[in-house]
Amino acid sequence: TLDVHVRGDQGPSLRSVLWALALRSDGECEVVGAWPANGGSAQPVPRLFAELKDRGVEAIRVVMCSVPALIDAEARAAYPQAAVLPSLAALLENSVRAVAPSKRRRVGCALRRLTAAQSLDSATEVLDRLAGSSLGHGTPALVQRWRGALAQSAPWFALGARHRRVLMLGDDLVRVTSARVRRGLARQGGLPGPDRVSSRLGLALSRIGPTLVQYKAV
Repeated sequence: TLDVHVRGDQGPSLRSVLWALALRSDGECEVVGAWPANGGSAQPVPRLFAELKDRGVEAIRVVMCSVPALIDAEARAAYPQAAVLPSLAALLENSVRAVAPSKRRRVGCALRRLTAAQSLDSATEVLDRLAGSSLGHGTPALVQRWRGALAQSAPWFALGARHRRVLMLGDDLVRVTSARVRRGLARQGGLPGPDRVSSRLGLALSRIGPTLVQYKAV
């Protein structure tokens, strides 16, 4: 989700918008759309999957979301074969930000080794080593969050190495694109309407040229 300020007669108001980025099998990625919440963050989710069905999207293999519980039921109802996974890129970024600056580099390195592990057992071993270190002893909440994420990530490690690299890159694209849109909207004082979010996301995505080239080459 993306929280944006929308300008109105009474001044700007904060609106939550659910948006989706698709990594297609032909090596392209695109902003699927943006769905404003009208009084509840879960409301746009049924609209998202209904619209994908209407567009003729036949299959989705993996859905990654910072809050998987937000979309899990609707995703599985619309696409029963889809695996709904936590956003590892968002979790990694939030984990690094949550620790003291002096620990951020070491935490980031440890967690990147975890996400690059070749199996769930290997990832669990990396996390166990972190938990048993002085760094882990000082960050028990972080370790617990990652244990919860790993508990949901068996389908992730069942994928091949190439697919995991593509998904991690796409997951990071969501993070980078959201950040670009937030900064741009902050400079401009918000949007004239929530329906403009999708076009802004598409523009931000189109400006991340090197990352898109890297994705297509994976």
